[in-house]
Amino acid sequence: MNMKRYILPILITMLLITSCSHRVVRTGYGNNKQTYYNCNVTVKKADYPDNDNAVKVGEVKLGDTGFSVVCNENDAIELLRKEACSVGANLVIITDEKRPDLISSCYRCKAVLYRTEDIQNTETDQKYEQHEVDQRVKKDRKNNTIVIVGSVILGFTLGFFMFSM
Repeated sequence: MNMKRYILPILITMLLITSCSHRVVRTGYGNNKQTYYNCNVTVKKADYPDNDNAVKVGEVKLGDTGFSVVCNENDAIELLRKEACSVGANLVIITDEKRPDLISSCYRCKAVLYRTEDIQNTETDQKYEQHEVDQRVKKDRKNNTIVIVGSVILGFTLGFFMFSM
């Protein structure tokens, strides 16, 4: 049988059943995107609340679907805020994060969602302020472009040598 005949339909099917944004894995809570809304959510890096007023609502992991294109850090922070709002949390603690690299062009992270009355947690870390995130996203896009161009050049070069001999 001719395998080339099946490759394109398989790729199209995979593309249609996967999302173009982050893969979201929720632990400890359920969510429906219809409950998304914007609210005041604080985002911090590994700064767990140390008081008894903080209630852990759940955990969320943002990953790559393999076909993700809308998955930079800015998109991730917005998605984390919407996840928190939808379950009544007002604090997002990012516990682990991975910048785009050779493995994935997406920003990936793990976070814990809290509901707290603590006044200390009202300000987002400077690291997650919009202008800081925008600068990192710009740098990530530049790096992704370099990787893509390098991959295309390497692919053409290897292909040329394989088929010219």
